[in-house]
Amino acid sequence: MPAICRTPDVPETAIPLTDNRGGSHPPHAVAGSDERLVQRVLALRIALDWSREDHRGLYERVRALAWDAARYRNAFSAALFAERLGLKPAGEDGPDKATKLVRATMKGRLSGDAYCCAEQEVVASWTRDGRRIAAGAPIPVWRPDAALSITGRAKRSDSGVDLVLRGDDYILRIRAGAGGEWLELPLHPGTLRDEYHGPLVRSIAEQWNPPIKKCTLHFRAQRREIVARITVPLRLPPLPPPGQRVAVLGPVDPAGRLMLRTETQTRDYSRELSLLLQRKDDWDLIRRRTIAQMGRRKGHARRKRAALAAMTWDDWLHDHLHRWSRDLVDWCASQHVGEIRLVAIETGDWPAHRLEQMLRYKAQEAGIQVTRGTDLSADGAERAVKREIGRRKHEAKKRREALRELTDQLTGAQQ
Repeated sequence: MPAICRTPDVPETAIPLTDNRGGSHPPHAVAGSDERLVQRVLALRIALDWSREDHRGLYERVRALAWDAARYRNAFSAALFAERLGLKPAGEDGPDKATKLVRATMKGRLSGDAYCCAEQEVVASWTRDGRRIAAGAPIPVWRPDAALSITGRAKRSDSGVDLVLRGDDYILRIRAGAGGEWLELPLHPGTLRDEYHGPLVRSIAEQWNPPIKKCTLHFRAQRREIVARITVPLRLPPLPPPGQRVAVLGPVDPAGRLMLRTETQTRDYSRELSLLLQRKDDWDLIRRRTIAQMGRRKGHARRKRAALAAMTWDDWLHDHLHRWSRDLVDWCASQHVGEIRLVAIETGDWPAHRLEQMLRYKAQEAGIQVTRGTDLSADGAERAVKREIGRRKHEAKKRREALRELTDQLTGAQQ
């Protein structure tokens, strides 16, 4: 769709314009409340058996409803733009006649729970980006393969989304089609084995506590999969006051993931750790290959080759750990954290002690304390921890060696 040119004297009637994106309150804004009401989104994979004709038909039915929802969003968005310009359908009078006409003629096969949710998404988009659209930005457009959203309710009998247990299988029911038609989507059994998802899904199915506020179906066309993201409200205990909050870094799990968790958010530092371990194994190879690619040319290439030849693994590691620790401390300071607790981060073949040293003096400058999560004062605790660290280091080294050997074999086979 072409960009909309700036129009003078646009009436401010239909859509409230604000720069507020509707996000949750910052952590320090709710610290004094008795409890926190937050929104959690659970990703549930739908179990579709493509050898069954009814499952193939179910997938196509849901995709068709998603296409109708995308078409309705685009029509409703254009109607909102027309109302902002003061345009009205022929023979009609009133400030919102364009959206009423779209609602009466463009719903197609969508249920009230589906098209009402689509309208809310369009209004939210205009609330977020209305000023930019009025200044000439394009009108929001949804693709035909966009997600399908359905509104839930606090009262189970009025909700357009339901979750039920039949035997040993959990079924996600959505009322997305016109005429009150319910579509039943079986959940993948592996979803319920998750230590966080499992109890919450069971509580929703058995007690409708917490209720589902919204369900969004995302389509992975290449894999022919559907992932349902359900939004539920949860009440959490009050936050500690600023300066008394704790951020926990670690532990490093067997898959090599490293998380930084606070009372409100979680940051994933697995990529930084993975990059460090990969560069440690491949540093010399990368350096020699880069020098060979630059050749023997004069000028800039020669200076670059000389600088690269002088650069060592410790130089890159020092820079990487400095940037990593700075990002970590800055984020903790923005969350009003008073203590960073390190838990079992020395479980891989990487210089965790150097990261800890950099964290300590950077955190001290920001007024944050860095501590260890393991109590080594107990008899035998230090010996047990060191033995476990050594075991995990050995396992991590063996896994990297096996992966490197497999990569070399595959590269040789391709050549």
